[in-house]
Amino acid sequence: MKIFIVDFDDSFTYNIASCLFHLGLQSEVIHYKTLNDLDIDSNKKYVLIYGPGPGHPDEYQEIFGKINYLFAQTNVFSLGICLGHQLIWRVKGATVIRSSLPVHGRKREFKIPKWDGFFDNTLWGKTGYVQYYNSLIVKSVLFNETNCVVNELGESVATKFLRGLTYQFHPESIGTSFPDDYFGPILKFLYN
Repeated sequence: MKIFIVDFDDSFTYNIASCLFHLGLQSEVIHYKTLNDLDIDSNKKYVLIYGPGPGHPDEYQEIFGKINYLFAQTNVFSLGICLGHQLIWRVKGATVIRSSLPVHGRKREFKIPKWDGFFDNTLWGKTGYVQYYNSLIVKSVLFNETNCVVNELGESVATKFLRGLTYQFHPESIGTSFPDDYFGPILKFLYN
């Protein structure tokens, strides 16, 4: 098994690696410009974490094809954080627009969804805090209530899909409650 954190020139990338290390997981940071060169062995499990970073997802179109290819691999789990959340859903056809309420370095309440297998079920329905650093958002037109948490502005803040999960917020930030639980799906995928 192998965990790759795709770095979009953002210092939070190494905070993600630190969170994974805390969970007993080794990861390798790779630059997004090398993603197209990544080889996948069908006999191993992989986790690709698309990290935060600057700009609009459309600025990274050179890796859209590779991301689509990785979605189709049954031995690959995808996790998107902030820009990574936007990037994954942009590749899937969603629209990414400027937020009507940009948030940088602030925490907001987040109610833990009842997503079987994705969170410790003792947390389901509880409210904690998550830290945001974003000016752009994913419109939630592609989602339904069972796979998307939408905030009061109609913005997608967390989603799940087959072999994947995304967060508009930063689970690796000190302002986020229960950070380990947001990375828990990686353990479930790798060890089940």
